[in-house]
Amino acid sequence: AELRSRLRSLRHADGRRAVVLYGAWAGGEGGAGEGGAGEGGAEGAVRTSLGGPTVAFNVVRHDGSVVGYAEVGKLAALHRPPIQLRTGCCCNPGGCQALLGLSEADVLDAVRAGKQCGDERDVLGGRPTGVVRASLGKDSSWEDVDALLSFLHETFVLRPAERTSSADAADAEADPRPAAPCRVLELFVHPLKSCGGMRVRRWPLDPLSGRLLYDREWGLAGPSGTLLRSTAHPRLALLRPELDLAAGLLTVSAPGLATLTLSLPLEEKQVHSRVAPRAARSPSSSPEE
Repeated sequence: AELRSRLRSLRHADGRRAVVLYGAWAGGEGGAGEGGAGEGGAEGAVRTSLGGPTVAFNVVRHDGSVVGYAEVGKLAALHRPPIQLRTGCCCNPGGCQALLGLSEADVLDAVRAGKQCGDERDVLGGRPTGVVRASLGKDSSWEDVDALLSFLHETFVLRPAERTSSADAADAEADPRPAAPCRVLELFVHPLKSCGGMRVRRWPLDPLSGRLLYDREWGLAGPSGTLLRSTAHPRLALLRPELDLAAGLLTVSAPGLATLTLSLPLEEKQVHSRVAPRAARSPSSSPEE
């Protein structure tokens, strides 16, 4: 109840709520969600009088737009101390659809737009495709709640001093003068998630999502089958994958280790892919994920 109460109290400088709650903790304010930008709410959703130790919510900017759950989750993980939040549909797509008030047509539109389970397409058409979920357990403390609320307030809540700056920025965006042309100076593809990248001049785009084709398509699993990530295994950055689209080969090299070459079936996606713009030449630099 304390977490729910403090989340509801988060407001921007203009008085608008910065958080929308869902489910039992949302209270009786319109459907399964509280009412507000982008959350919808399913008519007739079942709501209990008292929620459990888990609170589902989304963050809303001062202009009413939704902050995607992937952005919230990543920034929380970078916070000090790190905050672990579960995000997305939490392995319950049907319940997620009901909470967010998504119709069958909305779900089909999301699939056509390239939405997949576990991806980071967290906002489509201005509406969230998932939620942020904070859970408390027997070992949780008041300090844990304080850390989460401090993170949300410092990162997403518009304070009075920032309101003027935000208005000035909006005026600048409304400037009718054309923006200066932009050029892509360097282009990197990361076939293996959390590993080093390969510098390319041209590269196809995925026909569904529009992202670089095969970028972070594969990963390395540990003995337990869990995907290895650079946050826990920083030496993964030493692995250098090279993907040969024409030959269907993925070659992985690393200092002091034998080169590994894998044959991959790449033809299906490439048939319908389109090519990303050519990158202009620039001085060499280290690739970043």
